Amino acid sequence: MLPSQFLSRMNSSVNCKGCSLSKGLSTHNTLIWFLSSMNSPMNCKACVETKGLATYITFIWFLSSMNFLMRCKASIYTKGLATYITFIWFLSSMNIPMRFKSSIYTKSLTTYITFIWFLSSMNFPMRCKASIYTKGLTTYITFVWFLSSMNIPMRFKFSVYTKGLTTYITFIWFLSGMNFPMRCKASNYTKGLTTYITFVWFLSSMNIPMRFKFSIYTKGLTTYITFIWFLSSMNFPMRCKASIYTKGLTTYITFIWFLPGMNFPMRCKASIYTKGLTTYITFVWFLSSMNIPMRFKSSIYTKGLATYVTLIWFLSGMNFPMRCKASTYKKGLSTHITFIWFLSSMNPLMNCKICASSIAMATYFTCIRFLSSMKGLMNCTPCFSTKGLSTHITFIWFLSSMNSPMILKVCMLFRAVATYITFIWFFSSMISLMNYKGRFIIKSLTTYVTFICFSSCMDSLMSSEF
Repeated sequence: MLPSQFLSRMNSSVNCKGCSLSKGLSTHNTLIWFLSSMNSPMNCKACVETKGLATYITFIWFLSSMNFLMRCKASIYTKGLATYITFIWFLSSMNIPMRFKSSIYTKSLTTYITFIWFLSSMNFPMRCKASIYTKGLTTYITFVWFLSSMNIPMRFKFSVYTKGLTTYITFIWFLSGMNFPMRCKASNYTKGLTTYITFVWFLSSMNIPMRFKFSIYTKGLTTYITFIWFLSSMNFPMRCKASIYTKGLTTYITFIWFLPGMNFPMRCKASIYTKGLTTYITFVWFLSSMNIPMRFKSSIYTKGLATYVTLIWFLSGMNFPMRCKASTYKKGLSTHITFIWFLSSMNPLMNCKICASSIAMATYFTCIRFLSSMKGLMNCTPCFSTKGLSTHITFIWFLSSMNSPMILKVCMLFRAVATYITFIWFFSSMISLMNYKGRFIIKSLTTYVTFICFSSCMDSLMSSEF
């Protein structure tokens, strides 16, 4: 598919101005794209040279509305029927280079693409395989992502077609380790200088569709984004407004969330910059209804096979800074994550180790938390599996200081417009079994929730509806 054909499917006209000159063995091109649906001009400078069988391309993108400079270096060569491409992106405002390798070949009417992403600051390579074909007016694409550090492949299918001025997209995600397919339908259109996008997500295992609308426009050097989330089963729309601009080497982002059901607007300001090999991020949240700003600083760097993250939270209303250090690495099929929290005002140190592995259709997580001041070790092992229309989740907590394991089983099932959830808790030291059933149903604009609790040791049934 040609770029012009792709843009026409997305209902976005594009203007391009360019100049070209040759210097030695290299050709230098300067391009300016203007994508009308986004109203964002994009500058691009490129240098192309050939060495041996490979072609090397260096790109510099500058998206004026976002003021994000992004460098890209690419080498392209062909071996047999496959074309191999190696990319290195460098987003200067965040200073996170990303490596990208791909191979492309065609078999019959289908194009197969294999991608490998490698985000160097996080040390997480991600593999992606894709096949693309067209039937009638609709393009079908199937992706399989594989995040090697977590060993969780994710399947992704979508179809794209255009009707009138609107582009419709249908997505199906399938996370094999959790066996949760998720459907998404989207429509996209432009009115004036603003682009409107409507999404509907449908998580089949939980059967909770979520609607999502947003509009994007640019004023001066700042891009403004307005989001509206609507989780139909909960009937809680949430509005979010964001503005993004850059000053010097730092990118500033301002968010305003407003959850109308709670009437809690929340402001967030963030600045991002890089010093040496480390990226520093500073956040300030402000929950206006409670008047409690919260500051958050983090630094990220990689050493060897492990990625180290240092976080500092500071909740000014409570004067509790909390430090967190984390390291992540992979061993065999499992990913090991070690966290250390330190709440300075209370001075308890808590260690947490997490191991994630996938076996067959279920994902197993093993968590070990150690609160040094309490001398309590807690193990947690959950298992996720799917049977028919239901998703089954089994948790086992074990608090060593109390020597009491607790088992929790959850079953989620959808029928008609109601979602049924069944919980079973078992606390071995109490020898008591408690069943809990919940039903969520929407009538008009109201969400009705019915709970039934049953405690076997008390032999009592309790119902509650609101």
